[in-house]
Amino acid sequence: MSNTRFSIQGKVALVVGASRGLGRAIALGFADAGADVAVAARTAADLQEVERAVSERGRKGLALTAEVTDAQSVQQMVDQTVSHFGRIDILLNNVGKNISGLAAEGVTPEQFDDIVGTNLRGLFLVGTAVARTMIAAGTGGSIINMSSILGQVAMPATSIYSTTKGALNQMTRAWALEWAPHGIRVNALAPAYIVTSLNQHLFQDTAYRKNVESRVPLGRVGREEDTVGPAVFLASESAAYVTGHVLVVDGGWTIV
Repeated sequence: MSNTRFSIQGKVALVVGASRGLGRAIALGFADAGADVAVAARTAADLQEVERAVSERGRKGLALTAEVTDAQSVQQMVDQTVSHFGRIDILLNNVGKNISGLAAEGVTPEQFDDIVGTNLRGLFLVGTAVARTMIAAGTGGSIINMSSILGQVAMPATSIYSTTKGALNQMTRAWALEWAPHGIRVNALAPAYIVTSLNQHLFQDTAYRKNVESRVPLGRVGREEDTVGPAVFLASESAAYVTGHVLVVDGGWTIV
């Protein structure tokens, strides 16, 4: 098999939640694999750096701000991407939030609405807005929803977040079925613990790190780059016959 099947050369990718963490890493991974990349987040502060990093890789970048729970803001983000690049071939739907340490009995209605609103409403608004564009273009595409192993396994104090990720996995399957006639593949990426700028302070605690590592058959915590290859695979022609799948990236956590 030619390595070009793992290339996304000349494709246009939209990465939501791209200002830092896994979204940033995958956006740059898409650029390394040959795609032009629109990067979006709620605030513009960190996006300019990501846009520059895309350009330094010889690809075109575009930084956009969007509030994913607002339909008008989402549509504007999609319209700006299409206006700038002409189309969207790939979406990384990296939408999600959590409130750490929320025991179920302590969750307020406002907290519930906040988490569910972002993780499901935001995911739905972004995914359907991009799908409409792909359907209109008639050229198919790849949508990758960012899930978590918590869509499959349970952990304490994560009941609302876990529920949204389980629902995300099912929405991924439903979209894959609905949009297959249009040549749109829909899959999800489900990582376990990955060290990012947002949580690296936790892993500086030796006891915490060892506790996490003890759960992982491969014996280490995930790195941002561990998610890049799987995302590029799902975006590329190498995954042309893969849709409705939740790809777990967890070092073996969920097989134990």
